[in-house]
Amino acid sequence: MKYLDKEFKPLKFLVRDAVMVFVCSITASFFVFNMDGSITDFFNVLTDTKTLNTATTQIFTDEPGF
Repeated sequence: MKYLDKEFKPLKFLVRDAVMVFVCSITASFFVFNMDGSITDFFNVLTDTKTLNTATTQIFTDEPGF
């Protein structure tokens, strides 16, 4: 298997590959920045780490209003 090609690739293929990489990068960035949770919550699910996020946990400790 050759790793280096002595031939030049057509510009059409280089532009196509560059556009595909750009679109995939922008799409991934959009999903990462617009997730409701954080990246650590995502990795906790992947690694099956049991954590409790106290900032998002809401409890009611007052008298009921009814």
